[in-house]
Amino acid sequence: MSDFPLSKESYQSLFKDEADAFVDAYLRANLDEIVPNCPEWNVAQLAAHIGSIYHRIAELIRTSSLEPLNPENFIAPNDPRDVLGFYQEGVSKLSEVFVGLDPTAPVWTFAGVLPALFWMRRMTHETMVHAFDLDEIHLPMHSPAARSVADGVDEFFSVQLERKLVQKHVPGLSGRLALGATDSKNRWVLELAPDHLEILSDSSLVDAELTGTAYDLLMYLWRRRFSSALDKSGDLNLIATYYRDVRL
Repeated sequence: MSDFPLSKESYQSLFKDEADAFVDAYLRANLDEIVPNCPEWNVAQLAAHIGSIYHRIAELIRTSSLEPLNPENFIAPNDPRDVLGFYQEGVSKLSEVFVGLDPTAPVWTFAGVLPALFWMRRMTHETMVHAFDLDEIHLPMHSPAARSVADGVDEFFSVQLERKLVQKHVPGLSGRLALGATDSKNRWVLELAPDHLEILSDSSLVDAELTGTAYDLLMYLWRRRFSSALDKSGDLNLIATYYRDVRL
């Protein structure tokens, strides 16, 4: 879709806002509380996970590496009381490399060597989804602009889902599925097959459609919501097959 991805400057600002939202939610929670959307982690462990990624990706971008860096070299402190400082240090490092980043410069990604804007976008939406995760433990929810959240929906399709279908085929997955964001006014149409997808024109005819706010769509795609949070029409079997069998 022509609205996406966003600009380098947009990701710089949005990443900082989402990182701040994560810290705000972190401070409302107890470090040992389980994160319901990520039940394998408590609050401190989630921050340690993200902080480790920040430190690694900042170094990857800084060195313009065309090879992956070893995650074992970027492990968070063992003491939960030290995790927030580690996380915030990672935010600072990423923000610093984003300032001087050439968004077209080649760099390693899990989808191959791609322009470095990939990582600005990925880190922004990694942060956004996990800030929402922490918000849900102790309200209030923060409210990024609908267009910013919709970019996360677009990133899910254009980066995450295609890669996973190639890696792990989904027998029986076939048809055209649309997802419409009622607040940002974006619509995505996916031609789904067991081993790949194609993003079609947003005016294409479809077999089934899901509609809701960009937030509800994003949470559905990252399996934080069931389709009951969305309006459904068309082939409900296609919707059920997608949710049951397509897992990142």
